Amino acid sequence: MKINSTRLAPTVPITVPAAASEKLAVVIPTQKFNLNYIEEEVLNRISQLYSDRYSLFLVVSEYSPINYENKGFKNIYLDPTFFFDDIQGYNSLCLDINFYKIFENYNFMLIHHLDAVILKDEIEHWISKNYSYIGGPSIHKSFFTKKPIAIKYFCNGGLSLRKNSDFIKVLNSKNIYFNNLDLNVIKALIKFKHMKQYFNLIYNNYQIKNYFDVQNFAKEYFLNEDFFWTILAKLFIKNFRLPDNILECANFSIDQGHKFYSTKHGVNPFGIHGYTEKNALYLKKLFKI
Repeated sequence: MKINSTRLAPTVPITVPAAASEKLAVVIPTQKFNLNYIEEEVLNRISQLYSDRYSLFLVVSEYSPINYENKGFKNIYLDPTFFFDDIQGYNSLCLDINFYKIFENYNFMLIHHLDAVILKDEIEHWISKNYSYIGGPSIHKSFFTKKPIAIKYFCNGGLSLRKNSDFIKVLNSKNIYFNNLDLNVIKALIKFKHMKQYFNLIYNNYQIKNYFDVQNFAKEYFLNEDFFWTILAKLFIKNFRLPDNILECANFSIDQGHKFYSTKHGVNPFGIHGYTEKNALYLKKLFKI
Protein backbone atom coordinates (compact mmCIF):
# COMPACT_ATOMS: atom_id res chain seq x y z
CA MET A 1 0.00 0.00 0.00
CA LYS A 2 1.34 3.43 -0.93
CA ILE A 3 1.13 6.40 1.36
CA ASN A 4 -0.43 9.00 -0.88
CA SER A 5 0.93 12.24 0.49
CA THR A 6 1.54 13.85 -2.80
CA ARG A 7 2.79 17.31 -1.96
CA LEU A 8 4.95 18.02 1.03
CA ALA A 9 5.69 21.72 1.14
CA PRO A 10 7.39 23.36 4.13
CA THR A 11 3.97 24.44 5.45
CA VAL A 12 2.12 21.16 4.88
CA PRO A 13 2.99 18.48 7.44
CA ILE A 14 1.95 14.87 7.01
CA THR A 15 2.50 11.91 9.32
CA VAL A 16 2.67 8.22 8.56
CA PRO A 17 1.30 5.77 11.13
CA ALA A 18 3.85 3.58 12.86
CA ALA A 19 3.73 -0.05 11.84
CA ALA A 20 5.84 -3.15 12.55
CA SER A 21 8.01 -1.56 15.23
CA GLU A 22 7.75 2.03 16.42
CA LYS A 23 11.46 1.91 17.10
CA LEU A 24 12.75 2.52 13.57
CA ALA A 25 11.75 3.76 10.12
CA VAL A 26 14.20 2.98 7.32
CA VAL A 27 14.00 5.86 4.85
CA ILE A 28 15.49 5.82 1.35
CA PRO A 29 15.22 9.19 -0.44
CA THR A 30 15.80 9.21 -4.20
CA GLN A 31 15.06 11.50 -7.11
CA LYS A 32 15.59 8.63 -9.59
CA PHE A 33 12.87 7.21 -11.81
CA ASN A 34 14.79 4.01 -12.63
CA LEU A 35 17.22 2.02 -10.50
CA ASN A 36 20.30 0.14 -11.70
CA TYR A 37 21.09 -3.40 -10.60
CA ILE A 38 23.32 -2.28 -7.70
CA GLU A 39 20.59 -0.03 -6.32
CA GLU A 40 18.07 -2.85 -6.60
CA GLU A 41 20.56 -5.08 -4.80
CA VAL A 42 20.71 -2.47 -2.03
CA LEU A 43 16.92 -2.47 -1.68
CA ASN A 44 16.88 -6.26 -1.62
CA ARG A 45 19.44 -6.22 1.18
CA ILE A 46 17.35 -3.80 3.25
CA SER A 47 14.22 -5.83 2.60
CA GLN A 48 15.87 -9.10 3.61
CA LEU A 49 17.22 -7.62 6.84
CA TYR A 50 14.35 -5.45 8.01
CA SER A 51 11.03 -5.90 6.20
CA ASP A 52 9.64 -8.18 8.91
CA ARG A 53 10.79 -5.94 11.79
CA TYR A 54 10.68 -2.30 10.73
CA SER A 55 8.81 0.06 8.42
CA LEU A 56 10.54 0.71 5.09
CA PHE A 57 9.91 3.87 3.06
CA LEU A 58 11.00 5.21 -0.31
CA VAL A 59 10.80 9.02 -0.46
CA VAL A 60 10.32 9.90 -4.12
CA SER A 61 9.03 12.55 -6.49
CA GLU A 62 5.25 12.52 -6.88
CA TYR A 63 5.83 11.63 -10.56
CA SER A 64 8.09 8.66 -9.83
CA PRO A 65 7.03 5.25 -11.19
CA ILE A 66 9.25 3.41 -8.70
CA ASN A 67 7.34 0.78 -6.77
CA TYR A 68 8.83 -1.89 -4.52
CA GLU A 69 5.81 -2.81 -2.45
CA ASN A 70 6.64 -6.46 -3.10
CA LYS A 71 9.85 -5.86 -1.11
CA GLY A 72 8.01 -4.19 1.76
CA PHE A 73 8.61 -0.54 0.82
CA LYS A 74 5.87 2.09 1.07
CA ASN A 75 6.18 5.20 -1.08
CA ILE A 76 6.04 8.74 0.27
CA TYR A 77 5.54 11.20 -2.57
CA LEU A 78 6.95 14.71 -2.33
CA ASP A 79 6.57 17.73 -4.56
CA PRO A 80 9.73 17.70 -6.74
CA THR A 81 9.72 21.49 -7.10
CA PHE A 82 10.63 21.74 -3.42
CA PHE A 83 13.09 18.94 -2.84
CA PHE A 84 14.31 17.09 -5.92
CA ASP A 85 15.75 19.72 -8.25
CA ASP A 86 19.33 19.53 -6.96
CA ILE A 87 21.50 18.77 -3.94
CA GLN A 88 20.41 21.98 -2.25
CA GLY A 89 16.82 20.80 -2.53
CA TYR A 90 17.76 17.59 -0.74
CA ASN A 91 19.59 19.59 1.93
CA SER A 92 16.44 21.66 2.39
CA LEU A 93 14.40 18.49 2.80
CA CYS A 94 16.71 17.22 5.56
CA LEU A 95 16.46 20.57 7.35
CA ASP A 96 12.66 20.78 7.10
CA ILE A 97 10.86 20.05 10.36
CA ASN A 98 7.89 18.63 8.46
CA PHE A 99 10.10 15.91 7.00
CA TYR A 100 10.87 14.63 10.50
CA LYS A 101 7.25 15.05 11.58
CA ILE A 102 6.28 12.55 8.87
CA PHE A 103 8.12 9.97 10.98
CA GLU A 104 7.42 11.34 14.44
CA ASN A 105 5.68 8.09 15.43
CA TYR A 106 9.06 6.37 15.15
CA ASN A 107 11.86 6.78 17.67
CA PHE A 108 14.63 6.64 15.08
CA MET A 109 15.07 7.09 11.36
CA LEU A 110 17.80 5.33 9.38
CA ILE A 111 18.51 7.50 6.35
CA HIS A 112 19.89 5.12 3.74
CA HIS A 113 20.97 6.45 0.34
CA LEU A 114 20.96 4.07 -2.59
CA ASP A 115 24.76 4.21 -2.76
CA ALA A 116 25.06 2.75 0.73
CA VAL A 117 24.86 -0.85 1.85
CA ILE A 118 24.42 -2.51 5.24
CA LEU A 119 27.13 -5.04 6.04
CA LYS A 120 26.03 -6.35 9.43
CA ASP A 121 22.64 -6.76 11.07
CA GLU A 122 23.41 -4.72 14.18
CA ILE A 123 21.01 -1.79 13.98
CA GLU A 124 19.63 -2.63 17.43
CA HIS A 125 23.13 -2.14 18.85
CA TRP A 126 23.31 1.36 17.39
CA ILE A 127 19.78 2.24 18.45
CA SER A 128 20.70 1.23 22.01
CA LYS A 129 23.48 3.85 22.01
CA ASN A 130 20.71 6.49 21.93
CA TYR A 131 22.70 9.01 19.90
CA SER A 132 20.80 11.94 18.47
CA TYR A 133 22.78 11.50 15.27
CA ILE A 134 25.53 9.23 13.98
CA GLY A 135 27.05 8.77 10.55
CA GLY A 136 30.40 7.96 9.02
CA PRO A 137 33.46 10.21 9.53
CA SER A 138 35.47 12.04 6.89
CA ILE A 139 39.18 11.76 6.14
CA HIS A 140 42.23 13.97 5.75
CA LYS A 141 44.07 13.28 2.49
CA SER A 142 47.72 13.76 1.64
CA PHE A 143 48.29 17.00 -0.24
CA PHE A 144 50.62 15.19 -2.64
CA THR A 145 49.13 11.71 -3.12
CA LYS A 146 45.50 12.49 -2.25
CA LYS A 147 45.46 9.24 -0.25
CA PRO A 148 43.87 9.06 3.22
CA ILE A 149 46.24 9.79 6.08
CA ALA A 150 43.96 10.49 9.07
CA ILE A 151 40.34 10.37 10.18
CA LYS A 152 38.42 13.64 10.51
CA TYR A 153 35.44 14.05 12.82
CA PHE A 154 32.18 14.14 10.90
CA CYS A 155 28.85 12.30 10.61
CA ASN A 156 28.02 11.73 6.96
CA GLY A 157 24.30 11.84 6.24
CA GLY A 158 24.19 9.27 3.43
CA LEU A 159 23.94 6.40 5.90
CA SER A 160 22.93 7.88 9.22
CA LEU A 161 20.81 7.10 12.26
CA ARG A 162 18.71 10.03 13.50
CA LYS A 163 16.65 10.35 16.66
CA ASN A 164 13.48 11.98 15.39
CA SER A 165 12.42 13.71 18.60
CA ASP A 166 15.82 15.41 18.95
CA PHE A 167 15.80 16.58 15.33
CA ILE A 168 12.35 18.10 15.84
CA LYS A 169 13.52 19.76 19.07
CA VAL A 170 16.49 21.32 17.27
CA LEU A 171 14.32 22.73 14.50
CA ASN A 172 11.79 24.04 17.04
CA SER A 173 14.46 25.72 19.14
CA LYS A 174 14.51 29.46 19.81
CA ASN A 175 17.87 29.38 21.57
CA ILE A 176 21.61 29.23 21.00
CA TYR A 177 23.63 27.57 23.76
CA PHE A 178 27.12 28.96 23.26
CA ASN A 179 28.37 26.91 26.20
CA ASN A 180 27.86 23.86 23.94
CA LEU A 181 30.72 25.06 21.75
CA ASP A 182 33.38 22.37 21.74
CA LEU A 183 36.64 21.77 19.91
CA ASN A 184 34.95 20.14 16.92
CA VAL A 185 32.64 23.13 16.43
CA ILE A 186 35.43 25.67 16.92
CA LYS A 187 37.81 23.89 14.53
CA ALA A 188 35.10 23.62 11.88
CA LEU A 189 34.15 27.29 12.14
CA ILE A 190 37.76 28.53 12.21
CA LYS A 191 38.45 26.69 8.94
CA PHE A 192 35.11 27.67 7.54
CA LYS A 193 35.53 29.93 4.50
CA HIS A 194 31.92 31.16 4.82
CA MET A 195 32.29 32.24 8.46
CA LYS A 196 31.28 35.85 7.77
CA GLN A 197 28.20 34.69 5.87
CA TYR A 198 27.26 32.48 8.81
CA PHE A 199 27.55 35.23 11.38
CA ASN A 200 25.53 37.57 9.15
CA LEU A 201 22.83 34.90 8.94
CA ILE A 202 22.74 34.55 12.74
CA TYR A 203 22.73 38.34 13.24
CA ASN A 204 19.97 38.92 10.69
CA ASN A 205 17.89 36.17 12.26
CA TYR A 206 18.03 37.92 15.63
CA GLN A 207 17.45 41.34 14.10
CA ILE A 208 14.23 40.31 12.35
CA LYS A 209 12.57 38.45 15.24
CA ASN A 210 14.43 39.59 18.38
CA TYR A 211 15.01 35.91 19.19
CA PHE A 212 16.79 33.11 17.40
CA ASP A 213 14.56 30.97 15.16
CA VAL A 214 16.27 27.76 14.05
CA GLN A 215 13.63 27.00 11.40
CA ASN A 216 14.25 30.37 9.80
CA PHE A 217 18.01 29.83 10.07
CA ALA A 218 17.67 26.39 8.43
CA LYS A 219 15.67 27.82 5.51
CA GLU A 220 18.51 30.25 4.76
CA TYR A 221 21.25 27.69 5.43
CA PHE A 222 23.54 27.19 2.43
CA LEU A 223 25.76 24.16 3.10
CA ASN A 224 25.20 20.41 3.29
CA GLU A 225 22.64 19.22 5.81
CA ASP A 226 25.06 16.79 7.49
CA PHE A 227 27.41 19.68 8.36
CA PHE A 228 24.48 21.33 10.12
CA TRP A 229 23.63 18.20 12.11
CA THR A 230 27.26 17.33 12.91
CA ILE A 231 28.57 20.76 13.82
CA LEU A 232 25.74 23.19 14.54
CA ALA A 233 22.75 21.26 15.91
CA LYS A 234 24.31 20.84 19.36
CA LEU A 235 24.21 24.64 19.75
CA PHE A 236 20.41 24.71 19.61
CA ILE A 237 19.40 22.16 22.26
CA LYS A 238 21.28 21.21 25.41
CA ASN A 239 21.47 17.44 24.96
CA PHE A 240 22.04 16.73 21.29
CA ARG A 241 24.14 13.57 21.58
CA LEU A 242 26.88 12.81 19.07
CA PRO A 243 29.63 10.18 19.32
CA ASP A 244 32.75 11.44 21.09
CA ASN A 245 35.05 8.94 19.40
CA ILE A 246 35.88 9.17 15.69
CA LEU A 247 36.30 5.40 15.47
CA GLU A 248 32.79 5.01 16.88
CA CYS A 249 31.56 6.88 13.79
CA ALA A 250 33.75 4.69 11.55
CA ASN A 251 32.40 1.51 13.10
CA PHE A 252 28.92 2.73 12.22
CA SER A 253 29.73 3.66 8.63
CA ILE A 254 32.56 4.70 6.35
CA ASP A 255 32.14 6.90 3.32
CA GLN A 256 35.50 6.91 1.52
CA GLY A 257 38.96 5.50 2.07
CA HIS A 258 37.42 2.08 2.63
CA LYS A 259 40.74 0.19 2.45
CA PHE A 260 42.43 2.77 4.72
CA TYR A 261 39.88 2.14 7.47
CA SER A 262 39.92 -1.62 6.99
CA THR A 263 43.69 -2.19 6.90
CA LYS A 264 45.01 0.60 9.15
CA HIS A 265 42.29 0.76 11.79
CA GLY A 266 40.71 -2.70 11.52
CA VAL A 267 37.29 -1.17 11.01
CA ASN A 268 34.52 -3.57 10.01
CA PRO A 269 31.53 -1.22 9.97
CA PHE A 270 27.79 -1.66 10.22
CA GLY A 271 27.54 -0.20 6.71
CA ILE A 272 29.37 1.65 3.96
CA HIS A 273 28.47 4.67 1.88
CA GLY A 274 29.83 5.12 -1.63
CA TYR A 275 28.77 1.69 -2.93
CA THR A 276 28.39 2.00 -6.70
CA GLU A 277 28.60 0.02 -9.91
CA LYS A 278 32.25 1.12 -10.25
CA ASN A 279 33.47 -0.23 -6.93
CA ALA A 280 30.92 -2.88 -5.94
CA LEU A 281 33.13 -5.88 -6.77
CA TYR A 282 36.10 -4.37 -4.92
CA LEU A 283 34.03 -3.56 -1.82
CA LYS A 284 32.38 -6.98 -1.84
CA LYS A 285 35.83 -8.56 -1.75
CA LEU A 286 37.20 -6.13 0.84
CA PHE A 287 34.30 -6.51 3.27
CA LYS A 288 33.20 -10.03 2.25
CA ILE A 289 29.70 -8.87 1.37
